[in-house]
Amino acid sequence: MGAVDYRDGYIWGGLLNHARVDGEYDPSQNRSIIAKIRADNLEVVATWDITEDGLTWIDPVCFDGEHVWVGEMNNLGIHRFALVDGKLVHRGVLRYPREMSFSQGVRVVGDKLYTIHTFGEMDGLFEFQIPDTLSEAENQPTRVWEILETTSHLEGFDFIPCRSNQIWHAQGSQVDRYELAGLPSDTTR
Repeated sequence: MGAVDYRDGYIWGGLLNHARVDGEYDPSQNRSIIAKIRADNLEVVATWDITEDGLTWIDPVCFDGEHVWVGEMNNLGIHRFALVDGKLVHRGVLRYPREMSFSQGVRVVGDKLYTIHTFGEMDGLFEFQIPDTLSEAENQPTRVWEILETTSHLEGFDFIPCRSNQIWHAQGSQVDRYELAGLPSDTTR
């Protein structure tokens, strides 16, 4: 399971199924599954297999109330899905510079997308303006914040409630708190 998101009583997560057949790894059996889980009792209420959309190594998942956003390692970008009649329908991808490698965490706040990266030449927390139309064009971040790797590589993150300029982020077995310069300190995030 990659980085998860909590919204309105549900946990949204991405699950990888990298299968073995007769004891051998079989990449043709790889599956990327999105799960919606009831937070109060951890009941899985819905799952969607998004492998057929070309996504075979997903990590972070974020539900913004309208769309499910999914980071993917082999198909670099943050993929947007709409919930249509109980199905997830691919609605484009926010492409970022290849030097960022793959996303380890994603959040959407208003018309901004935030993503954290650690394995590329461009590491840190990045802010993107979400374009009106998603295309294969590469998007450039509008802001970036350095996030130090003190014990391990960077993992998921979230904004601290009522502190829109602060995040928690996971790094190995510890969680760090950062204040982000240039963002307002209080909103209703």
